[in-house]
Amino acid sequence: MAKGSSYEREVCKLLSKWWTDGHTDAVFWRTSNSGGRATVRGSKGTTNQHGDICATDPVGLPLLRVFALEIKRGYPRSTIHDLIDSDGTPKGSYASWISQAKASQKLAGSKSWMILHKRDRREPTVTLPDPIFMNLLHTSGLEKPAPPFAITSYGADVLATIRLDAFLSNITPLAVAVLGK
Repeated sequence: MAKGSSYEREVCKLLSKWWTDGHTDAVFWRTSNSGGRATVRGSKGTTNQHGDICATDPVGLPLLRVFALEIKRGYPRSTIHDLIDSDGTPKGSYASWISQAKASQKLAGSKSWMILHKRDRREPTVTLPDPIFMNLLHTSGLEKPAPPFAITSYGADVLATIRLDAFLSNITPLAVAVLGK
């Protein structure tokens, strides 16, 4: 399985195909320096460079209006359970990823955030705020996703985690675009 930046490219192609119903794999790509350029520049007018993915085609902008996307590859010992095991003190990979995703969301002006995580020899997962996920499910015509999925509380946040393949097969790009309006 791909590491770091090559996994980000793999995810960008997958999201592009999902977003365009298989027509192209070139709608999304890695942001400059994995979002580092936007972080360094702060509020100096950097657009479409927050998080790990940007739109290389304007057709992809609705996804980024809804989500600041963070992609994590590796971290074999990091799981969503780290949040459940937490005493409420932010620590561990998921806690830092959530903070990073929220910061990217704020800088990008997105409605929400999403973390895509691929551990070694495991299926990739998506973690996002549960209210956003439930809204997307409803707009996609579903009451609940196909299992497996998990709902987790972390501080004031309620989070949904689902396998990436299940997210892409349950949530329609149209539902995301509608939420972004």
